[in-house]
Amino acid sequence: GVKLNIEKYIKFKNANKKFNICKKKIDELDKQDVFIFGSDEIWNISREDFSKYPIFLGKGLPKKFFMSYAPSINTSTYQMIKENSYFIECINNIDKISVRDKHSLCTLKQVTSKDIDIVLDPTLLLDKDKYNSLEEKCDDKNYILVYSYGHNMTEERIKKIREFANVKGMKLISVGFDLKWCDKSISASPFLFLSYIK
Repeated sequence: GVKLNIEKYIKFKNANKKFNICKKKIDELDKQDVFIFGSDEIWNISREDFSKYPIFLGKGLPKKFFMSYAPSINTSTYQMIKENSYFIECINNIDKISVRDKHSLCTLKQVTSKDIDIVLDPTLLLDKDKYNSLEEKCDDKNYILVYSYGHNMTEERIKKIREFANVKGMKLISVGFDLKWCDKSISASPFLFLSYIK
């Protein structure tokens, strides 16, 4: 088998979600045997916060064994992909491709002859008991969880959500996004996030 010697070489840099290769890790990239890309919508080139980082498709990385696990192109179309300067070249450099949805599969089949599998979203790989054992308890009670990118909330939608929360006597808590119109916005680990969802 392939010896996996995979280290984190990408870090989050401020709230704008800019991704950079850590300078002190560049030499380490050549020592990697496998690069795995995934999951979520990292191949959604309709979103600038993904499209301007072709590293999500392996561009700029030393050519080793590239594979994906459950990425999605989300709302990207064949036309967008066709007009992208690097996407088709990069997708054809990936040795083993899997995606998590039918739209991604059908669209990518138009740009590569490689076999593509549909696999389970990684959030569904564990059962309820395992998630319960990982969960960090949250202290908040009687709240409505708001989990949304801020840009897709209209003033009307915000007004209706706030009215609903007031009628129910519940506070609004945003997890993962700083939404000023919520009563509280928190950054949470995946394990604390589980607790808020539950």
